[in-house]
Amino acid sequence: MNMDNQTAMYAIALIGSAYALVSTVIYQKIGSPKRIKEIQAESSRLSKEMNQAIKSKDDKRIDSINKEYEKFMPQMGEMMMLQFKPLIIVIPLIFILTPVITSVFAGFTITLPFYLPIFLQRFDMLLNLSFLGDFNTFLNWRALFGPIGWFWICVVFAGLAIS
Repeated sequence: MNMDNQTAMYAIALIGSAYALVSTVIYQKIGSPKRIKEIQAESSRLSKEMNQAIKSKDDKRIDSINKEYEKFMPQMGEMMMLQFKPLIIVIPLIFILTPVITSVFAGFTITLPFYLPIFLQRFDMLLNLSFLGDFNTFLNWRALFGPIGWFWICVVFAGLAIS
C-alpha cells in the first residue's frame, strides 16, 4: 500500500491514540485501580504508624504493627497481580502492532519542529551493555522519527491526554 507521508502521519497517530485508549480501558477494567488505591492507602497508613512508633520507641505498638503487616502481606501480592494482569493483553498487542506498523508504513519519516530525548536507541544496544559507560550514546535528542518512533510519541501524548 502506497500512501503519502501526511496520510501515514495521521494514520499512525490514530493507531497510537487508539492503542493508548484501549490500554487505558484495559487497565481500568482489568487492573482495578480503585482496589489498588485502597491497598496503597493501607500500606501508607501502616508505614506512617510504624514510623511514628519507631520514633516514639513504642515496642508494643511496633509489635502490633508488625502483626498487621503480616496480615497485610497477601494484599500486597494481590496488588502486584492487579497491576500485571492488564499486561497479559497489552504486551501481546504491542508485539502484533509493531511489525504491522513497520511494514505498512515502511517509508514513513517525520521531522518534528523540536527535539525529544530518546533514551533507548535500539534493542540490539540493550544486549551490548557497553553503551552504559557513555551517556551521550545512551541519551540523544532527535527530531527525526520513523513509523515506530512516531507511534510511541503519539501513544505517550495520547496517554497523557486521556489521563
